[in-house]
Amino acid sequence: QSGHIENQIVCDLGSGTGILCIAAALMGARKVIGVEIDREAVNIAMENLKLFPEVSDRIEFKIMDIQNFKERVDTVVMNPPYGEKPLHLDRSFLEKAFEISDIIYSIHTIGSRDFLEKFSKKRGFQSSLLYIIDFPIKWRFKWHKKPIYRFKAGIWRFTRF
Repeated sequence: QSGHIENQIVCDLGSGTGILCIAAALMGARKVIGVEIDREAVNIAMENLKLFPEVSDRIEFKIMDIQNFKERVDTVVMNPPYGEKPLHLDRSFLEKAFEISDIIYSIHTIGSRDFLEKFSKKRGFQSSLLYIIDFPIKWRFKWHKKPIYRFKAGIWRFTRF
């Protein structure tokens, strides 16, 4: 985390069920904002948060499209949609993250490496691949063909020049 979480204001764009928000709070974030368009996911996030009462006062969920979120934050953490369906959805998440913060930690498919380097550099950010992980996704959408799909993903840090 290199000091990018502890005592910082952190935002999770597309926070889903709140796992990264809770993790950031447990790591000492001063305030965490989860931005999620899906009300049902936020309801689950609120239930998950009840399991961690020691950090619940530092986490706030906003039910809204990420494009409408304008607040500057110290650090963004996110696991955005990977942009295969609908195509390039991850780009809008990165662009919003670059708009609201100078430090971003984000998970993307490992095959996106060249794209991420060029995309971030063009917008004034340096990309660093920190970890490669085996990432499972459970069947969720009609275009999914297997109950669990595994692929290689990377955890990237983007830092403004």
